[in-house]
Amino acid sequence: MLGWQRATQALGVRWREKTLPRAARVSYAIPQVREGIALTFDDGPDSRFTPELLDILAGAGAVATFFLVGRRAVKQPLIVRRMLDEGHVVGSHTWSHRDPRTASAWELLQEYRDGRRAIEDIVGKEVPLFRPPMGHIGLTRRLTAAGREVVAFDIADPHNGHRMDVTDSQSIAAAIEGCSGIVHLAAVSRVVWGERDPALCRKVNVRGTRNILAAVARNRSHNPWVLVASSREVYGQATEFPVRETAPLRPLNVYARSKVDVEHMVASSRRQGVRASAIRFSSVYGSVTDHADRVAPAFVRLAVAGETLHVDGAGTTLDFTHVEDVAAALHTAIELISAGGGPLPPLHLVSGRGITLPELAELAIKAAGEGVVEVGPPRSYDVSTFIGDPARAEQILGWRASIGIEEGIYRLAECFRAADYSGHAGEELLPAGCEDLMIKSDGSRRPVPVPVVATPRSHCS
Repeated sequence: MLGWQRATQALGVRWREKTLPRAARVSYAIPQVREGIALTFDDGPDSRFTPELLDILAGAGAVATFFLVGRRAVKQPLIVRRMLDEGHVVGSHTWSHRDPRTASAWELLQEYRDGRRAIEDIVGKEVPLFRPPMGHIGLTRRLTAAGREVVAFDIADPHNGHRMDVTDSQSIAAAIEGCSGIVHLAAVSRVVWGERDPALCRKVNVRGTRNILAAVARNRSHNPWVLVASSREVYGQATEFPVRETAPLRPLNVYARSKVDVEHMVASSRRQGVRASAIRFSSVYGSVTDHADRVAPAFVRLAVAGETLHVDGAGTTLDFTHVEDVAAALHTAIELISAGGGPLPPLHLVSGRGITLPELAELAIKAAGEGVVEVGPPRSYDVSTFIGDPARAEQILGWRASIGIEEGIYRLAECFRAADYSGHAGEELLPAGCEDLMIKSDGSRRPVPVPVVATPRSHCS
């Protein structure tokens, strides 16, 4: 809610004040139900799925609260009125589902006002309930909610005119001063980018990690721990499934070889007393702001636009994990390490379930309602099959993936629809949203914050 608090405060309005003007007076909490489940749905109404959902609720004798996007509501007024006729509650979810991270205070307030007024014009009464968009519980939000101060280190967001770059050893040394931990996720993170520019891939991934580990080794006053992102690409083409963390590392491509080198540096730094751990990611997805060529968001974006989904390899089978699950696992790992439970052995974050790329494409089309699949040959540098074993992560972190691929793809499709997203995330190798988060320590016994280098991209709602 903080972005919306700033929006009203910027206009001289005190948040939650009873004397607020009508356009800024808002209820954002529903009285707690002692027994039962409160159902809420965001981003509608949708001409296809919302009527189906209303039929299901009617059949079950259930009611729900619908937080509606204003510009979608004005196109489907009959559906909105049906919600009220059948006993449901409606609230505002802004006019266009604008990302509060990229909007000014005035624009945010206009989003709220326009969305609320559009719905009130349809229903003929006040609509005080409001839910802001972009409610995804990412790593940064989890850490701040736990009382940790998170400091960004982002190449796309210069600080005081200085470019924050993991390949710059001096900026790294200065940035980690006073931090209790570092989550290092900054990287050239796409396999195809590594093939196109091997030198840059190694510079960012290998040199960047070396700079961080060396700076930590020299920083004996705070002795921060380090959590480094690796990848399931390090296994190459495994021969036994599900793949365990003890499987041999046989990288197939430039990116994978850079991550193997990173893991070797992590192991070496531990022998020098650095509290470093590596966590391997597996086909993370779930954000409309992800790279335009990453397979899951690319498929969903193209399907929502009614375009052709190009599949590289009919038999390619991968293990996908949702960004919210990954953020939850990283948060648990951070708390465990901070409490003295680390360093950790190599862990991979996997669902334990594989899906072929054609199946993923068809799932995206089913979620979006349109699109065409075109299957081509596999790329020579891609792993053809990976399905991981989640047992070690469950044993050490108590973590298992909770968002299945079907749910994740349907949610992503709704995000793209709500945003009317048709552009690209950008071609820069370290785009905005991949930041290094630093947790500051004040020397007290209170929960302390962390340096993070590039969080998983936050997402839609």
